[in-house]
Amino acid sequence: TDKTGGKINKYFDLNGWKSKYKKDISSTKSQSTLSSYKINSLASSNKITNGNFNSDISGVHGFKCKVTWQKSSSSNGGNLQVTSLPEAMSSYITIPAGEIISGKNYILKFSIKGSDDSDKTVGILLRQNGAPYANLATTVYKTISNKEQHYEIAFSATQDESNALLVFTLNDSSTYWLNNLQLYEANATITNPEDQCLFEYKHGRSAKTIALNGTYVDTQNNLYSKNITLQPYTSKILVKQN
Repeated sequence: TDKTGGKINKYFDLNGWKSKYKKDISSTKSQSTLSSYKINSLASSNKITNGNFNSDISGVHGFKCKVTWQKSSSSNGGNLQVTSLPEAMSSYITIPAGEIISGKNYILKFSIKGSDDSDKTVGILLRQNGAPYANLATTVYKTISNKEQHYEIAFSATQDESNALLVFTLNDSSTYWLNNLQLYEANATITNPEDQCLFEYKHGRSAKTIALNGTYVDTQNNLYSKNITLQPYTSKILVKQN
């Protein structure tokens, strides 16, 4: 909870979860990654008109945070600097994103850097510009640290909005910098994880052989094709390779 007793939600990746709560210490990330989408083509120009913040941060509004323009040390442009207010444990910024159409897919690219290495998490969403301020797509969460990171994420719009907002939320007290914001309507294929992942287990006392309809890797990046044999009381999570 925050200082007023309000509820604060925080999201962690595996490393952040282990560091914060000292749980699942022996867990590791899979060496194989599963893309959530495939871009076939872009169907619009950049919908963020001031995404490079070359000379100002026009259009950006901050809530429970201070937003300022800062000259970039690596280019002739600038950065959007966002600093949470001292008393705020939750803050967000909004950026005009133009028209969003239900049923369409959108690709967002951006660069972000935090003020420390504590792996805080920022939430990114598309939202209505007026009441009831509903989300237009599922919120996506990404970690930020003191090393600049470049992200690309996909949104599948569920509602129409003629003047949508791109929103970055932070349920923590911190400073971060944004740049290179690009939002495009895209012809994209969204991945169904059930089509790409296979979970198999053997609960009996004898081994079990499972036929595979392609080439798969497990969480240790071991390769399997044609079939896999599970020993009694073991399991495997497999990711299909293209």
